[in-house]
Amino acid sequence: MAEFALGAGLFFLLVLGALHFALAVHARHVAETAAVEGARWAAAEPADIARGEERARQVLRDGLGHWGDGYAVQGVDQGETVLMRVRGSYIFALPVLGGREVRFQTEAAVRKEGFRPGP
Repeated sequence: MAEFALGAGLFFLLVLGALHFALAVHARHVAETAAVEGARWAAAEPADIARGEERARQVLRDGLGHWGDGYAVQGVDQGETVLMRVRGSYIFALPVLGGREVRFQTEAAVRKEGFRPGP
């Protein structure tokens, strides 16, 4: 019976660790998608950075719920392109890891739509 208790504890710790890793990867993917969608919406005619930033925030809320509100979204008009940055973090809540925070930043650049004369 003692072997089961020790083995089960280790097993559940590994399962919870894998779950937290999957949630951190999910948060990273949602942030990447938010950056791409925000840049795409900001680059669409007529180009509007505020519209792109709001779209990125909406994708974060849809993918992460209320945790998405803690992410920073910044759009930059670079002339011919639009750059959208999304910064955020994920906190591992496992007691073994001590509430360790993983921070990440992702960005996407999209060329503005419109007619460009030339060869």
